[in-house]
Amino acid sequence: MSRNDQTKKGKRLSPALVILAVLAALAVVYGIFALQGNNKQAGPEQKGQAFSQQMATGAMKRLVFHKTPKDVSHLEFTDGQGKVRKLGEWKGKVVMVNFWATWCFPCRREMPEIGKLQKAYDKKDFEIIAASEDKKGYDWAKKGIYALDGDNLTLLMDSGSKSLRALGERGLPTTILVDKKGREFARLIGPAAWASAEAKAIINKAIAQK
Repeated sequence: MSRNDQTKKGKRLSPALVILAVLAALAVVYGIFALQGNNKQAGPEQKGQAFSQQMATGAMKRLVFHKTPKDVSHLEFTDGQGKVRKLGEWKGKVVMVNFWATWCFPCRREMPEIGKLQKAYDKKDFEIIAASEDKKGYDWAKKGIYALDGDNLTLLMDSGSKSLRALGERGLPTTILVDKKGREFARLIGPAAWASAEAKAIINKAIAQK
């Protein structure tokens, strides 16, 4: 046997060593996933926060809860008379702000669901603001939202997409949930079944918070 053959043979790992190496690698991967699972179980709710990401299930699986609620009371919109309305005016109740537009197909698809969600609650406890990104103005947006069974929603305009961009977003629909203190505690990008039991469970819990 040549010296090169002996060298190659020496570099080869025995089957037993290969198996041990694979098992060790699997153990590391399992440990990482186990740690992530424990962290998820420990979740924000065990740290005294109102919501856990574990509530984002079913129709709300894409809803993201913030570990620390973010003040959004400064966000501005305009009503049908052109009056500036700050989100802080709605403090004391839970608010859902849905950024949408008549030309946005996913927005049109979910709007009837949003209208159904509002019908399930008294506006003194929970109010939905439909923040339109339509450049054709309030009257155009009003006709559109009425045609989509959202006539019971509070229609406001987000002129120039200022509030949407202030949230660091551009896509539609974008929906934020705001607690009684004017703080955003959750966000969902894209359409969702807002009249679902999962959505109502989250709204009910937010309303119950002091």
